[in-house]
Amino acid sequence: MKFRQRIGARIDNSRGSIANVLTLLSLASMSAFSAYNASKAATWSMTLSLRASLANTNVTVHSIFPGVVDTDMLAGIEIPKTSPADVAKEIIKGVMDGKEDIFPDLMSTEVYGVRTIKL
Repeated sequence: MKFRQRIGARIDNSRGSIANVLTLLSLASMSAFSAYNASKAATWSMTLSLRASLANTNVTVHSIFPGVVDTDMLAGIEIPKTSPADVAKEIIKGVMDGKEDIFPDLMSTEVYGVRTIKL
């Protein structure tokens, strides 16, 4: 059953935002993380479908593509990381600015710039 058929009336009478936190690896895969890359790419595809399904509602859907964030997953790996609080601030700013795709840190902004040039 289609998403809109299942929750149509509830969505039509609502407003808000869905911010789906993905990763840069959704866009640019790395060989050592094939299963993780694939799951994030699939989640990005789902986010795009959800965005299209909700296009004529008051609910916006945002894809978030952070780079390296200082989380337990990356504990012990010595690379520059962005704090979760800084990422959260940028997500809120991006949602408030109406950006569909949000790149909340320096690394993601730089990769997005490269990605845009190559298109």
